[in-house]
Amino acid sequence: MPDPNLIPDYKGKCITKIPDTVKSLLIGDHKNTLLKGKSEKVLLVVIDSLGYQNLMKISGEEDEVKKSIELFDLDKITTVFPPSTVPGITSLITGKTPEKHSLLGWVTYSREMNMRFYPLRSEPVEEDRKQEFEGKYVGKGTGRESLFADLSEEGVRVCSVNPEGITDSKNSKERGVHEEGYSNLVEAFVKIRKLITEENRSFFYLYLPFFDHSQHENGPYSEESRALIREIFHLMEEELIHRLEDLEIIVTADHGCVEEEKRIEIRKENELGKEIFPNLETQHGEKILPAGEPRNLYLHIEDEKIEQVIENLREILKGEAKIIRTDELIDENLFGSRAPSRSFQDNIGDVTILPEKTRQFISTRIWRKKIKECTEA
Repeated sequence: MPDPNLIPDYKGKCITKIPDTVKSLLIGDHKNTLLKGKSEKVLLVVIDSLGYQNLMKISGEEDEVKKSIELFDLDKITTVFPPSTVPGITSLITGKTPEKHSLLGWVTYSREMNMRFYPLRSEPVEEDRKQEFEGKYVGKGTGRESLFADLSEEGVRVCSVNPEGITDSKNSKERGVHEEGYSNLVEAFVKIRKLITEENRSFFYLYLPFFDHSQHENGPYSEESRALIREIFHLMEEELIHRLEDLEIIVTADHGCVEEEKRIEIRKENELGKEIFPNLETQHGEKILPAGEPRNLYLHIEDEKIEQVIENLREILKGEAKIIRTDELIDENLFGSRAPSRSFQDNIGDVTILPEKTRQFISTRIWRKKIKECTEA
């Protein structure tokens, strides 16, 4: 039985409720809302990787951040499982749990396409299969099944501001979204402020991946990461809170993070690789290689070898990781609280490898700031 702190609150307060919350604020009539009220303009700011534990530790040592947080009403909310960017952002935009949208990590395997791919980049892992991939892949969370598309159909103007590397003009046009890219934090906040000033009944989305990049490179509590958080909240105050009116600001993370203690590599020639690679399932003459990411790795193992592989991996990774039959995680409703989709069951694999400190990945927060009139600086 997993630790209760690990289980997302899918039936209660979870990031999967954010789409209905935004729709409720703008157009009403949604029962699954996390926030009550009505607004003409709603801004959703997603700070990638800034979980509640990370924020509390940083704000406890950074007075500027602490003062900024006090401007918001905070409420507890959980992310999804696995707690990482691809499943988190997809759930946050579609309202679907991972067992429904089936995008399970930075690298996701598709049995239907028989290949691994990067969902956020919409690219195959193997570059020589790019043409084949483009002929088969239909994006999830970026197409018609999303908060953006739903609002557009209701006549709400939708504006999305993302880093230049992940803007998606093709899908944006299809779903009626005005999208702009930015190259740095200052430009991001200036662009979103100008859009908010110009538009009437609208939804605005701002995605900030900088803290996630920094915590991977330098650690979540490094000087670089702290400086980024100070700058984000300073810009939020100066460009938004003190200069705008009649705006609902919702701030959340897609997941949290922990300090990395050790990396364990899987190579064909090391002990771990020698246990995994020979026992991988084969489809159409090709081994189904591991998918997911370092904090949640999925293995497709030949049926008759699953139990032995689990036993051997538990011995090799004793004290370092949890080796679990994926069926057990599904039964505990970690990926969602309803029946898994067919694509999820095809893609997820038989064995999941999780780090021992998974519990610290799960917490995040939703913050709300209702600006009724301009606040003096």
